[in-house]
Amino acid sequence: MKRGLIALLLGMTALLSQPTLAQGYGSERIAPALALQQRVDALTGYLARHPETRAGEVRAFLDDAIAPLFDFDQMAYLVAGPINRYLSPNQRPRFVASFRDIFLDTIASRLAGISVGSVVYLPPRGNPAQGRVNLALQVIGNGVAVQLDFKLVEGRNGWRIIDISANGISAVGYFRQHMSNLVREQGLPALLNRMGR
Repeated sequence: MKRGLIALLLGMTALLSQPTLAQGYGSERIAPALALQQRVDALTGYLARHPETRAGEVRAFLDDAIAPLFDFDQMAYLVAGPINRYLSPNQRPRFVASFRDIFLDTIASRLAGISVGSVVYLPPRGNPAQGRVNLALQVIGNGVAVQLDFKLVEGRNGWRIIDISANGISAVGYFRQHMSNLVREQGLPALLNRMGR
């Protein structure tokens, strides 16, 4: 999983940096992708300029430049799965905020001190007119190729990433399994305490 997360994060640094990914969808529908490209270019530049960056510094950068690209409400809903029915209106925002922190801390710890590998872009899938697009790419580094798939949906706040998969392993699926294991082993109150702020 560690190799997959590193590859996933390397892929984020190069996502949409080739204009050909954006060209097939029409200018009015791809504006969020261009914003994503600008932020990802900023992340790539940041990592190149700060090769010895620590996780806390990377996290601060992610909060400002990358986090707005994700729909953490939807991701947390998908991660919680059946646990959603047990979350009170007061617990739900805490769960979302805690998931966001865990997700971004994981990314920051994996990005700290790494260099960006080469990227091969694959044709986009989905139908933007229906509000769903998958962007795929391969990150090649150290003789290993990892395919990354970014699932985007268009909602009231524009296009947002709701999942990332590395070689078929979904980040949402991974965290959902982790949460389910915690509930099974320690109970829902323990999970909510752990997720609380």
